[in-house]
Amino acid sequence: MSPTRPPTRPPTWSLTLPRLAAAPVLFAVLVVLVLQAQSSDANPPCRLPRVPDGCTYGRTRDFCSNVVCAKGPGEKCGGPYNVEGRCGEGMQCLCGKCTGCSVVTLQCHARSSCPL
Repeated sequence: MSPTRPPTRPPTWSLTLPRLAAAPVLFAVLVVLVLQAQSSDANPPCRLPRVPDGCTYGRTRDFCSNVVCAKGPGEKCGGPYNVEGRCGEGMQCLCGKCTGCSVVTLQCHARSSCPL
């Protein structure tokens, strides 16, 4: 014969005043965190700039799909969502600088070692 266990009772939920008071505070904190996340630099704001003329290194698109001038050899590039810009054709962004040779101007920028 197997030993019998005493019957278990389901837990009873008692809502005390401190628990009820904590709920609105936690909800308010959650709302503030969500609003801060939406307004932070996590997603850069999109605007509709005019299409640029005279782009020396060609054109590319930014995070918001707007047409912008591409960056040239040695210019600053990259960053979150490429907010610093994208390199023109023939170059790539390494260590925050456009390296390689522009197929438009044939100007080059040699890759240097990246600081750690």
